[in-house]
Amino acid sequence: MPRIPKKPTADKPTPTPIDRGRETNAKPPASAPPLSLPQTETPLGLEDEIRRRAYELYEEDGRQEGRQHEHWLRAEAEILGKRQKQKQSA
Repeated sequence: MPRIPKKPTADKPTPTPIDRGRETNAKPPASAPPLSLPQTETPLGLEDEIRRRAYELYEEDGRQEGRQHEHWLRAEAEILGKRQKQKQSA
C-alpha cells in the first residue's frame, strides 16, 4: 500500500522565511527612531492651538506622512514664541 504524505494542518501553517523574522524578540537598531515621541512640557490651554497649527503645517507640506513630530515641534515653537513676545510687550 502506498504511503500518503500528511497534509499541513490549518491551525499551524509552516512559517515562511518572512514570518520567521516576526517570531523573534529582536530590538530595532539604535539608529531607528523612537517608537513613541517624547513628551514636551506645554502650558495648559495651548495644546489645541499647537495641534491646529501642526495640522496646518502638515497640509502646507503636501500632507506628507511621517513628519508629525517635525510639524508639532515647529507649531509649538511658533505658538510659544508668539506667547513669549506678547508677555514681553505687555
